[in-house]
Amino acid sequence: MSDAQRVAAVDALAKIGRFSERRYFAPGDKGTTGIDSLQAAWEQALGQKMVYPPAPFQKPVLMNPDARNWQAVADQPTTGKMQQCNVWDFGAKACSVVVFQVAGGASPILAGTSSCFVEHGSGDVAGKAHALRDVAHLAAHENARFTATEDTRLLVFVHPVFNESVPATAQITRGTATRAEALI
Repeated sequence: MSDAQRVAAVDALAKIGRFSERRYFAPGDKGTTGIDSLQAAWEQALGQKMVYPPAPFQKPVLMNPDARNWQAVADQPTTGKMQQCNVWDFGAKACSVVVFQVAGGASPILAGTSSCFVEHGSGDVAGKAHALRDVAHLAAHENARFTATEDTRLLVFVHPVFNESVPATAQITRGTATRAEALI
């Protein structure tokens, strides 16, 4: 659905029903749930019901953080100062999560389409101070130098890339801002 189709569908739906708190309520809908507003617009624009695929998992996926399989970041000047743990990776068209432990004083480069959450520690990203629970967002082909002022743990959420054939991977590298490997 294009932006123009979405806008036209929302305009048409607003004339016959109502939108409230990201929900759409059809005419005569006395309920309190309605349907998701994006779903309503999609169905209006494309003229068909949205069908959700079956859930890939029957239960929530829970992780034991103490059972992380830590690995040294290979072939980097920061070897011994950084470790990584691949928490999950559902493929190039889905999110993945990598956790990095960065020793105080290390200055890797964060790269790729990702959101980096500070789980523990502090430092700066591109010269701006960060601390516990701060988040840095990077768009495709962006990178930023991360300097740990103390031992730091980063949760890196790698976002899917749908218009490229490059696999979705997350790496932290040190040194120049060039991408030595397949970074998003």
